[in-house]
Amino acid sequence: MAVTEGGQVRVRGQGTFMAAALNDWFGKDIAGRLSGQADWKGELSLERGRQRFRLESNLLGLGVRLPAPLEKAAGKSASFVFEQQGLDGGAKRSALQYGNIATAVWVSKPGAAGYALERGEINFGGKAQLPDGPGMQIVGSVSSFDLGGWLALLPQGRGVGGGGVSGIDLELASLDFMDRRFDDIRITGGLKGSLLRTSVSGRGMAGNVTYRPAEGGNTARISAQFKQFVLPNPLPHAQGAGAAAMRLRAADFPAFDLQVQELSFGSRPMGRLELIAHGLHSGMAVDQLNLIHADSVIRMSGTWKDSGIGETRMKVNAEIKDAGQMLGRFGYADALWKGVATVDGEVVWLRSPADFSFATLDGTLRLKAKNGQFLKVEPGAGKLLGIASLQSLPRRITLDFRDVFSGGFAFDEISSTMQVADGTVYTSDFLMKGPAASVKMSGMARLRDESVKLRVKVTPKLSEGVAVAGALLGGPVAGVGALVVQKVLKDPFEEAISYEYLVDGPWDSPTVTKVAKPKSAQEKEPES
Repeated sequence: MAVTEGGQVRVRGQGTFMAAALNDWFGKDIAGRLSGQADWKGELSLERGRQRFRLESNLLGLGVRLPAPLEKAAGKSASFVFEQQGLDGGAKRSALQYGNIATAVWVSKPGAAGYALERGEINFGGKAQLPDGPGMQIVGSVSSFDLGGWLALLPQGRGVGGGGVSGIDLELASLDFMDRRFDDIRITGGLKGSLLRTSVSGRGMAGNVTYRPAEGGNTARISAQFKQFVLPNPLPHAQGAGAAAMRLRAADFPAFDLQVQELSFGSRPMGRLELIAHGLHSGMAVDQLNLIHADSVIRMSGTWKDSGIGETRMKVNAEIKDAGQMLGRFGYADALWKGVATVDGEVVWLRSPADFSFATLDGTLRLKAKNGQFLKVEPGAGKLLGIASLQSLPRRITLDFRDVFSGGFAFDEISSTMQVADGTVYTSDFLMKGPAASVKMSGMARLRDESVKLRVKVTPKLSEGVAVAGALLGGPVAGVGALVVQKVLKDPFEEAISYEYLVDGPWDSPTVTKVAKPKSAQEKEPES
C-alpha cells in the first residue's frame, strides 16, 4: 500500500518470507543455516530524492543455526529490526537489532567497488552508538561466543580478513575456538597505524595479540605473546561431525607466530612454547613448534591437514635432560630417577596439533636412553613402565631375579625402534642394559586396552664375577683364562643362567610363561 503525506511517499507492506529466499541478502553460507519462515512488515519512504527503509519481524518460525550467540530455535521469537536511510553524497546509515543480544549501527559510502564501511559499532548487550572515528568498533558483553564458528563462515581465501575493525572492548563469559572453551575472556585494544593491537586476559591466560592485515602481496599475520596460557581439554562434542563443520579451516588461517612463557595442557605444565605456522591450500604448515622445559626440549615441524576429521603429521625430535622429572609432569611421578634420552621420528595423529593422543598415533619412533633407574612403581600408576622395568610382572620373574628387579632396575642404556599403528606399539629390538642385567624385549603393547604380548629375555651380568671367583680358586692364570673364554664365546656363563618369558595380557596383571631352554648336544639322548 502506498500513501502520500506532506510531499513524502510511503510504501507499506507485510507478508511472510522463506529462509530460502534470503540467499541474495546474506549469501548462501549464512542463509544456508536458516530454515523455516517468518512474518514481516516494512515501510519504504521517499522524500526529496532520499529514501528510508525499515523492516521488522519477530522471527517466529525461523530456525537460526548460526554460531553462538546468534543461534535460535524456530519455536522461539526474537525481535529483528533493520533500518537504512540515505545521507548526503549517496552515503547510507544503517542500523540493526537482534533480540537483546546485539545491536549495530554503521555508515557506508559509495566507491569504485561499491559501498564500503566508513565507521560503525557493534554492541553486544547494549545500544550501539555511531563513533566519531573511522572503522568498526566492537564492544559489550556476551555469555558465549563461537569464534571458530564465525571464522569458518568467512569467505574462503588465504588469511582471515580484519573486517575494518578499529577497536575492541569485549567481555565474553565463554569463547569457543578450535573445539575448546575459554572462560572469562576480556579483549581490549585498537588500531596503531595499520596494526590491530589487543590485550587478552581470562581464566588461565594473559597476553597480547597483534593482527596485521594482508597488504602489498603479503598475507595477513597474527603475532601473539602470552605470559601464561592454559589450553583446556577438548569439548565433549568436538569429535562429532557438527564440530568439524563449524571450525576454522586451517587453510584460511593467516601466518601465525606465538610465544607462551608458561604453557599448560589442562593442569599439566608444558614449558615455553614457540610456534610459527602459515596456511596452505591443503591445510596448515607448522614451520616450527618447540616446547622448552627445564627437563626437556621437544622440536616438531610438519603439516596439519584440516579436511574431514583432520590429521597432523610431524617430524619429532626430543632431547630429554631428566626423564624422571619429565614423566612426573605427565602423571608418572616417582617412576624413574634421572635418565637422559633422545626420541626422534615421524608420526601422525588425528585432528589438530593440540589434539595429540597415543590412541590415534601412527609412525616410527627411535629411543635412546642412558643413566637412569626405574623406581618402585606403585600399582595402577605407570603400568607400562612397570612392565618395562619388570617390576609389575608376576612372581615368576621376581623369584628368578629378586635382587635385580624388586627395588628398581638401574640402567646404563636403553635403545629401541618402535612402530606405532592404530594405538599399538610394536618393537623387535628393545634392549636395556644395566650393571645387574640386560633385558631384551620384542612384541607389542596395545595402548587402547592396556595389554601386552611380549617375549622377554633376562640375562644377569655375572661374567666378571665368575672370572673373579676363578682367580680366587685357581689363581690369576685361571681367572684370566676364564674371562677370555667368556668373552670369546659370548658370555657362556650368562647365557647358561639367562631366562626367557612370554608375557601376555593386561598391563597390571599379565600372564607370564617361562620359555623352556633347548637341550644342548650333550644333553640330547643318543639315537638308537
